[in-house]
Amino acid sequence: MQYDTLDDRREIYHLLGRLSPMKRIGFMRWFLSQAHLGPWPALKPVVAPETVELARQAEHDDAAAEKLNLTLYIDIFSVASSYENLTLDLAFNRLVEMVKGKSE
Repeated sequence: MQYDTLDDRREIYHLLGRLSPMKRIGFMRWFLSQAHLGPWPALKPVVAPETVELARQAEHDDAAAEKLNLTLYIDIFSVASSYENLTLDLAFNRLVEMVKGKSE
């Protein structure tokens, strides 16, 4: 199943928001670590240092938390459209596991 309806996209955004800021970063690091680039394994995408700093600010600032959520949401869709194996299904399923406390 591909999560491409408005309701599915809202659910991904909502699930992200249910995680603490640093768990959101942990999710994104995991998601990006799943990227396969064929013969160029050293070129894996990473979470930007600015995004990590935003997560630190988001621990104590609701506006920063909302900005972090939006930033990561956009990043998920951006990398999912750039890497064949990084699907929205993969992101959604992992987020559900994390929200339910079944994975870190």
